[in-house]
Amino acid sequence: MKKKIFSIFLMLLVTVSLVSCGILGSKKTFTARGLTIELTSEFHEQDSMIGDMYLQATKYGFISNSESKSMVGNHTLERYTELVLANTQSGAVEEIKEYSDDNVTFYYSKYYASVDGTDFGYFLVTYMTDKYYYTTNYFTKREDLDKHYDKFLKWAKTVVIDESMR
Repeated sequence: MKKKIFSIFLMLLVTVSLVSCGILGSKKTFTARGLTIELTSEFHEQDSMIGDMYLQATKYGFISNSESKSMVGNHTLERYTELVLANTQSGAVEEIKEYSDDNVTFYYSKYYASVDGTDFGYFLVTYMTDKYYYTTNYFTKREDLDKHYDKFLKWAKTVVIDESMR
């Protein structure tokens, strides 16, 4: 019994040491087409033809895309978010919410869809600049979306958009 307690204590000590040194859960910044986001080092860039940026981790992923206002029309950000969600064709969309502070304003919502027979939960976030709309999707297994919701919202708050980097 003492050996088991000591082993557990030792594992906790090593984990705390690794976290404090930044080895586990260290922050990592990604940038593409004017959008910069701070996630964790568990994310890795993937080749994709479906967005500006596609990042994958073991339990979740991230996709961003941008659209010129001249191509899709000059809408309010809330209206643009409604249009994006209408195009998901999932039929399972939750209420659209707004977040705003001194650094960033965005709209967000959850929705669900199946891809190749697998059910996914999506955390959609939309941003707007003078010339572009930016759409980001965090995704995970449907049953895990609520578990990761606060983490996705925290990451959404780290987004910085700089049109000069397009």
